[in-house]
Amino acid sequence: MSQFKVDNIKPILPQGQVDVVQSQQVKPEPKQGINSVSLSQHELELIESTDNLFAELDDIDLDKVAQLKAQLASGELEFDMDELAKALVRLDHDS
Repeated sequence: MSQFKVDNIKPILPQGQVDVVQSQQVKPEPKQGINSVSLSQHELELIESTDNLFAELDDIDLDKVAQLKAQLASGELEFDMDELAKALVRLDHDS
């Protein structure tokens, strides 16, 4: 004789009663915009340190990025994923 377990047992309701129960379900109120957020001192320090890190970075040369994309797409510039992986590993070990 095999045994089995039945979970999530729900009562069986007549069709008319199901419609009434479903129509009475509470619908969530639409979300409203957030006007303010409270941050801890630690969170404020994290934001400030992140801002400082980004301030030290050079701006991105979008023309150079477009040029590299075009070269990659045309096959003029080849990209070696093995070399990229090795470089990332070296960066990880050096830091």
